[in-house]
Amino acid sequence: MVILIASDKTRVRRGLADRLRETTPHRVLVAASVAEMEALPDREGALDLLVFSPVFSESGKEARARLRVRFPGLRTVVLDDRTPLEQSLAMLMQWVGADPDLDPDPDAGTRGNEAPATAVEDTASAPDGPVAEDGSGLDPEETAGAPAETDMDPEPPALSEKDPPGGEDGGGSAPFSLGDYELQELMESTGTTLIYRALQLSVRRTVALECLRPELCADPVAVKNFRRMARARALVSHPVIAAVYEARETGDILFCAYELIPGKSLPALAAEGRHFPQQVLLSLLRAAAEAMDWIEDHGIPHLPVRPEHLFLGPGHTPRMRNLASCPEDESPAFMTETLTRLASVCQRISEPRSARTRELAHVAGLMRSPGPHGIRTWKALAREARNALHRLADAHTDHAAAGFGPITPVERRWLRRFLGWTAAAAALLAGMAWGVMEWRRSSRAKVRNLDGWVRIPAGPFLFRDGKPVDVAEFWIGRYEVTLAQYAGFLESLPQGVPARYDHADQPAGKTSHEPPDWSRILKEARRAGSWQGHPLTLNSPVFNVDWWDAWAYAQWRGVRLPTEQEWEKAGREPDGRAWPWGNEPDPKRANTGGNTAAPAGVDGHAWWCDVDAMPQDRSASGVVGLAGNVAEWTSTFLPDPDLPDVEMPVYRGGDFHQTSPVPLNAGPWLARMPLHAKPFIGFRTASSKEMP
Repeated sequence: MVILIASDKTRVRRGLADRLRETTPHRVLVAASVAEMEALPDREGALDLLVFSPVFSESGKEARARLRVRFPGLRTVVLDDRTPLEQSLAMLMQWVGADPDLDPDPDAGTRGNEAPATAVEDTASAPDGPVAEDGSGLDPEETAGAPAETDMDPEPPALSEKDPPGGEDGGGSAPFSLGDYELQELMESTGTTLIYRALQLSVRRTVALECLRPELCADPVAVKNFRRMARARALVSHPVIAAVYEARETGDILFCAYELIPGKSLPALAAEGRHFPQQVLLSLLRAAAEAMDWIEDHGIPHLPVRPEHLFLGPGHTPRMRNLASCPEDESPAFMTETLTRLASVCQRISEPRSARTRELAHVAGLMRSPGPHGIRTWKALAREARNALHRLADAHTDHAAAGFGPITPVERRWLRRFLGWTAAAAALLAGMAWGVMEWRRSSRAKVRNLDGWVRIPAGPFLFRDGKPVDVAEFWIGRYEVTLAQYAGFLESLPQGVPARYDHADQPAGKTSHEPPDWSRILKEARRAGSWQGHPLTLNSPVFNVDWWDAWAYAQWRGVRLPTEQEWEKAGREPDGRAWPWGNEPDPKRANTGGNTAAPAGVDGHAWWCDVDAMPQDRSASGVVGLAGNVAEWTSTFLPDPDLPDVEMPVYRGGDFHQTSPVPLNAGPWLARMPLHAKPFIGFRTASSKEMP
């Protein structure tokens, strides 16, 4: 018998080959590449068993098909490199040593919480007759004479709550890979899912990865509900709520990647004995209530809110989990329980009860009250928390609360004079401060000319993983489209003809190109104010726009969106660099999200910044902002991994949500639908004709 072991790991192929040569009379070959895997058997003139690593599953598929034609009866085995070497060897020895004809034990290996050491590909263990991909039987005559294709995609080891994934040595010390993600630790388990801390390898981003439990992956109802949950959460676009990055299916494992919320949950803070000012907790309640009110206004079903879903991040930034899910009604009775729990934990971690906590106590009392004046909706909670914060801002500590005793008439006269002088000085200082602030605000609010274009010459470039691609000459916007520019588009739309620039395939239900909360965004931008607590100006990038909005704006300007290849070439010219400025990451050069809660942090910005505020994020061609600020829509559509017959739009680039600058060849990011609109997605335009 001739056995070929093909693996990219020297330890695996040499270890198995040496032991098989020592203990069996069979001829054992080793290959480190697909080319060797195909060439060695030809020189040997025979091949009975091919044992290969999962890394060769797709890349070696055609080679294995040719080997089967040349060597009829060839059996193939996918070897799981993560299985301990001794366990894999024992399994191979059982098959090779016990039966010269190599009939593998159909019961070898287990399913469930332990992954089998190998995945066996064997026509003998398949059902009688050919089987289609969907499991249905085929007419044997339709496949007569064709070589049997027995390859199966390597199946990822089953996820387990008790036995978290381990590394190659099986000890659990090394991370476990699931597609583009390294699972680092199990953070939480629910009745239907396991939630891991994971690292997205392509962009070096830490995420929360929620996987459907392995025992439920064969349950069609559980699978359907998990997919519905992922799609519902992808619809949520709110800065307080954790964003969804993508949903995937790898083998039999369904998973969804989310933003990993920095900070700690309210119960965790309570367990540590932490205490916070009432302003912080009222701001948290207000932010959570506004977020849940947004979800309900958009008709998105959600899970009930619990204290562990609310977080305080760095700088006391309020955040919460994405609770969108399958339809699940939150009845008034359960809403009362939800609000009562939130009120209790907020008061438990507030400063000791005193006059300084009376506003929080008032709101908490309304949250617990069963009467007609109690809080019963998220909208009502947001209103009461907002009013309480306003009262705190306007409040003045009275004389008694300050702790002074009785004063004499002389002291009263001097106190009045002192207060008069103090008031005059305060008024003068306030006037000076107001003047400075208005001057700074007016200088920030001034609209700058940001219409520049950059010519990108025709020629090849290294696209994504290094494949040369030819791209024709084109022009691309030097900067991302700004709020001022987009406002001009909306103002120019003719009354009564809103569809003049619409794409032919735009859904009939989309009747406007105004982003969510546009009137408030524009108002704050005009006064250089803030939206959702983050500063912006008319020179900030437009955001919360979906693909249809970006396409319509480009049509109005007489240009178009760049293709994915054009977008990447604009940043990687002329030498295929990884970042606009070179081949080394530098968080100071791009507006990314490593410091979203600390505006004075690494890059000086928390969320958006003016599109020309980071000149260091500049390509050799002169394009600014490709590695940060907001990600950008392209005109490219690619197949949805969950629905291969449906194509979705691609957006590219870094943004303020990313924890570090994103390499220009990373991606593509695939939207869950063209209506996908997020605070971290904007766009820039391109043209095939010469631009000024």
